[in-house]
Amino acid sequence: MPVFSAHQGRRQSRSRIDRRRWAFTERRKSRTTHVLVCGQLFREPEQHTSKAGKPFVTATIRAKDGEAAQWWKVLAFAETARAELMRLTDGDALSVQGALQAETYEKDGATRLSLSVVADQVLALRQPRRATEPRCKAVRP
Repeated sequence: MPVFSAHQGRRQSRSRIDRRRWAFTERRKSRTTHVLVCGQLFREPEQHTSKAGKPFVTATIRAKDGEAAQWWKVLAFAETARAELMRLTDGDALSVQGALQAETYEKDGATRLSLSVVADQVLALRQPRRATEPRCKAVRP
């Protein structure tokens, strides 16, 4: 028996509606945690190319928390995020928003936590430093 779909204005079979419900519930099962990290670039960002030929940029952020510091790895695949990261240099303040990736690893018998963010947005908190360029003085006739 066909079912009328108001939002599309046409008839659909039940199996097609069931497939949509299944896809919707499957998407809801996988949740992503988004974070906002503010700090300073630890090193110059590096541009890479994946095996599939897609460009991406990696960087490391040092986020201070009083005397302690957290180290975050940043991966940027979005074109705007890549461009903004490549514009910045070591020590520039920035804010990065994106999906959190947390992994544990063993080092010297201790379990440690590696924090990464896949950047959707990158924002320079101050204008990046520019190389000092000689200014041209106006010549009066």
